[in-house]
Amino acid sequence: MKRELARLARSVGEFDASRYFRGPRDLAFYNVGTPAMRALARSIYAANADTWSIDDAMALANALVADRYLEAKSIGIEIVARYKRDFSPRHLPTWKRWLAENRSANWATTDGICGCLIGPLLVKHPELADGMRAWSRHRNMWVRRASIVGLIPLARRGVALDIAYDVAKTLHRDKEDLVQKAVGWTLREAGKADPARLERYLRANGPSIPRTTVRYAIERFDEKKRRELLSVTLGSGYARAQPRDPSTLREPQGRGGAPRQMNEDRFKHKPRIEKLGVKAGTRVALIAVGDKDFSQEVRRVAEDVTIGRAPAGCDIIFFGAVGAKELVRLATLKTWMKPNGALWVIRPKGRPEISERAVMDAGKAAGLVDVKVVSFSETHTAEKFVIPLAAR
Repeated sequence: MKRELARLARSVGEFDASRYFRGPRDLAFYNVGTPAMRALARSIYAANADTWSIDDAMALANALVADRYLEAKSIGIEIVARYKRDFSPRHLPTWKRWLAENRSANWATTDGICGCLIGPLLVKHPELADGMRAWSRHRNMWVRRASIVGLIPLARRGVALDIAYDVAKTLHRDKEDLVQKAVGWTLREAGKADPARLERYLRANGPSIPRTTVRYAIERFDEKKRRELLSVTLGSGYARAQPRDPSTLREPQGRGGAPRQMNEDRFKHKPRIEKLGVKAGTRVALIAVGDKDFSQEVRRVAEDVTIGRAPAGCDIIFFGAVGAKELVRLATLKTWMKPNGALWVIRPKGRPEISERAVMDAGKAAGLVDVKVVSFSETHTAEKFVIPLAAR
């Protein structure tokens, strides 16, 4: 199997899976891509379907999840997932052990275990869901992340919502960035089943919920409701994530709650100019934005584009910053925005000198509210701020 993965491997120039991860480089990549990885898993399953049981698949997966290559871990999970009809409560301790022993010490493998294995088991045996309460207090962050992500298939069905909200409340104190994101993701899915309950929960608990979690949770509401909830949930001492793990982007989701792993096609979104709200007729200012391609994209769409300064009445201001000290300019830039305008802060990913916390705190100090975050490029993140409705 590993020989086949090596044969399918692509150069970093074609597709670099590692760009979706940061942190210690003990995780390796063949850069194979999800379709090829899943095809290999299918072929292994097909070749052994007549003779293997789920125990044989679990034995192989036990070995593969310990491998340092992401794709090897994923193949083990995919093969076990093909025995879903044979899942039983006896398998849950093994899957928890993979998490607790850091066999899945990255978001993609953890979410694969949750989406392909734990989630379907909980759907089949919903009485096991209550055990996620204890997982949410585990010392290992991957077990804690799994305690909430594993509940997503149930939450989408409107099942075990009491447990999902209880686990979420426990995890609001968690300082890990990837746990905060997972909680927001699960709350968003729970909101699909009962939007009114999600809104009530956010209004009741908002000031104690990390902003990262809030932003994920409200994605399915309309823009007016999102802005309102961002405002009413903003507390004086809201928690901030302490990113420690390998993830530079929001974890893309696939079937059954599993991550859309290393398939570059599935990471494609709408054009960034559209994501960032630039439309015909908008007045745009670009300040310290060093991306020449982006400048050209803006000029092709916007009616009035100013480089290097922000004239009065801007619809959108793009401000590039590489260090936290530069963020003092936000208060001044705010004065050049239209009341319903937007200020985007574009910063390098994974740089301690300008963290998400620093940007959010600077926006708050300038009297702005954060409403959106997007991946600006492979190397940069963009965070959107607006003037609160009450201050317009």
